[in-house]
Amino acid sequence: MKTATTLKANDPKQLFHSPVTGEFNCGEHAPHRKTDTWWRDRWRKVTVRDHAGWPVEELGPIACKVCKSIAKRAAENGTTDNRDPR
Repeated sequence: MKTATTLKANDPKQLFHSPVTGEFNCGEHAPHRKTDTWWRDRWRKVTVRDHAGWPVEELGPIACKVCKSIAKRAAENGTTDNRDPR
């Protein structure tokens, strides 16, 4: 059984950012909390202030790096279910 905290931690709508690596990932693809990667790369939630200060015209909207690459691959392969056709 999943608890409310589990669902919140893995929420794909919640974005996280690492200022060390410059990556943005959703709750599903960000490193798990309480891991060395989470602390070493200083991952944190993306806030309203982060969204307001983001240069959307230059860089596009803030989005999960992994989700974007999955969607791009699906578009290139002509699939709609985001699965690898191999």
